[in-house]
Amino acid sequence: MSKLTGTNGHEAIHAIGVRSKTAITKECFEAAKRLLCVGCYCIGTDNHDLEAGEAAGVPVFNAPYANTRSVAELVISQIIALSRQMMDRSAECHRGAWYKVSKNCCEVRGKTLGIIGYGHVGSQVSVLAESLGMKVVYYDVVPKMAMGNATQCSTMDEMLEQADYVTLHVPKLPTTKNLFGAAQFAKMCVPRDHLLTTSARTSRQLPLTGPPILSSLSRRPRLPTYPHRLTSQLWPTYRRRKGSYLINASRGDIVVIDDFAEALRTGHLAGGAADVFPSEPKKNGENLFNSPLVGLPNVILTPHIGGSTEEAQAAIGMEVSTAMIKYINMGITYGAVNFPQVLWGSPVAITHRPARSSACRC
Repeated sequence: MSKLTGTNGHEAIHAIGVRSKTAITKECFEAAKRLLCVGCYCIGTDNHDLEAGEAAGVPVFNAPYANTRSVAELVISQIIALSRQMMDRSAECHRGAWYKVSKNCCEVRGKTLGIIGYGHVGSQVSVLAESLGMKVVYYDVVPKMAMGNATQCSTMDEMLEQADYVTLHVPKLPTTKNLFGAAQFAKMCVPRDHLLTTSARTSRQLPLTGPPILSSLSRRPRLPTYPHRLTSQLWPTYRRRKGSYLINASRGDIVVIDDFAEALRTGHLAGGAADVFPSEPKKNGENLFNSPLVGLPNVILTPHIGGSTEEAQAAIGMEVSTAMIKYINMGITYGAVNFPQVLWGSPVAITHRPARSSACRC
């Protein structure tokens, strides 16, 4: 704090750069009288008091594009690893076991990926998934132009009923907290019938799910007989079956973690992956992390490494630093998350923060 205020022999700083685990609070903005701008070398800015920064005339910059590819690649890798139960097989080999199995393992080609939040990361995941032969459906609160052959769903429930895999890419907002809970997990049922061949849909061969029909003679349940394949009218009745996957690489409190664990524990989900958690350790080390998801089968847990690649970190450094330099030298606020987007064409000298007025709060 002494460096922000310029006390104890320190000169007050004009610009500060932070990572995702450091928060700039209202007290920091009010105490740093000479602070011109803040650079967040990450995507998320929800841990900073943006309104206090706006009131103090301090723009906050982030890097919304630089690590989107890294996050998207992590999500795709987790989808493939979950489909093949790769983490469980690897752990077995590490302890000296050998279980070569194919049950409940499948290719991702031909499966449906549901994306909640079709922004920078979600659209990148869409492109990569389609290149693997997946069908992509997505849900967003606003209309978004689809990439490739992706299809936007009008409701989240509509998307959940179609998806083999669901991945979350929404920001942390009051409206997105606990967005995904027991009600949403209940709707995640995989349309496994597309795995059946045409010959398997011949007479008296139907999916394992579906209501039996009572015979008028014996009153015993019997399966209905269809000479060829299920008709389009009856298809929704016979298409649901447990065993889909959830991947969360957005924010930890988007998903109700206890409901996530229960869906995995009961077998309603075939697997899941989480890169973010409601509570995360502030530093690296042993015996710092715990979660209801720990120890569950076919679950991938990673310590918030979505954007942790060398390429992403280099791009983030350039993007945020460039934005801060342009603001200090020319007053350009393009990319600020709490300021109007201002583009000035000639260099200007910024020696003090903009005065708080109705003009700068438009």
